[in-house]
Amino acid sequence: MANIEIVLPSLDTQKKRLIAFNKIQNLGREIDLQTSNESLLSQLKKSILQEAIQGKLTEDWRKLHPDAESASELLKRIKAEKAKLIKEGKIKKEKPLPPISENEIPFELPEGWVWCRLGEIIMASENFNIHNELASSELINYVDIDAIDNKRQKIREPKLLPVNQLSSRARRVLKKGNIMYSLVRPYLHNLAIVEDDRDNYIGSTGFAVFDCLIIENKFVFWLLLSKYIEDIYMGFMDGFNSPSITNDQFRSTIIPFPSLEEQKAIVQKVESLMEKCRTLETEIAQSEQHAQMLMQAVLKEAFEPKPKETNSASPAYQTEDAMNLAAEPEVK
Repeated sequence: MANIEIVLPSLDTQKKRLIAFNKIQNLGREIDLQTSNESLLSQLKKSILQEAIQGKLTEDWRKLHPDAESASELLKRIKAEKAKLIKEGKIKKEKPLPPISENEIPFELPEGWVWCRLGEIIMASENFNIHNELASSELINYVDIDAIDNKRQKIREPKLLPVNQLSSRARRVLKKGNIMYSLVRPYLHNLAIVEDDRDNYIGSTGFAVFDCLIIENKFVFWLLLSKYIEDIYMGFMDGFNSPSITNDQFRSTIIPFPSLEEQKAIVQKVESLMEKCRTLETEIAQSEQHAQMLMQAVLKEAFEPKPKETNSASPAYQTEDAMNLAAEPEVK
């Protein structure tokens, strides 16, 4: 063993690689910290929405607006409007919703708020049978789950397809202001507000598509993104390949409901906080990308093959130098 000759890189190369190793360790710790920050930011966004739907974000607002219309009065107005639309034949009469029992209520609400079922405050989009009503070659602006950006909750771009290339699932009529919520794997947050009107604008039956009566649709939008809703639907989901909830389960969801004025205040507060979160996300992503690029540069510099070096020092001398180098303090 004592006679085995160990071929080592030049002392200069060894030093460079040790410095590179220390740099990589530091960059690795930086990337780990950024990953941890991303996780904390995700938790922060969930906390913001939870505080919003429990009325904690708008405690001060309620103190300044003690005379705001109560949620119970708003709910009466919504029911009256629905009854009027049914009588006029503009919407169909819906299946009655069950009353809310005490053991269904998950937390206490602020004064002026009420619990209600989601189906009480929304109006489902109509269905349209494109295969019976339109020519097979007519183009449809079609939105399925693939067309939703579930990171930003936006419709990327509808698919422009002829009727004969679409299945019977293409039947939900889409109008500006509608909310689309995927009933399939709802935990993936495939959710969006329809931002414009288009000809033959149709969504998949995999979505609940609805309008909000009188109320602030962005309040419902943020509510549906909350962990409170996600947890409810995780308990409902059925199916192995495409776990989903039913339209009846969606309509029966128990939700916390404030006055219209407070809904607007909640939306304003949430969107301001979420904008700050998006700025932080961008900064974290840029910092992580920078660290990754630095790591690649360090690796390339340290280990990229170089022209063969000449070193007059004997192997034994190199070995002794390497041992001395290893004993040197870590390069910061």
